[in-house]
Amino acid sequence: MAMWLGVGAVILASVNVVGGYMVTDRMLGFFKKKED
Repeated sequence: MAMWLGVGAVILASVNVVGGYMVTDRMLGFFKKKED
């Protein structure tokens, strides 16, 4: 049980990091377009 919780936590963390990076990159792209 504890092992599965650990695996799930790692997967959620990975998705969160990748998703957060994509959202941040997209926001930066919008800001750069507005500046131009």
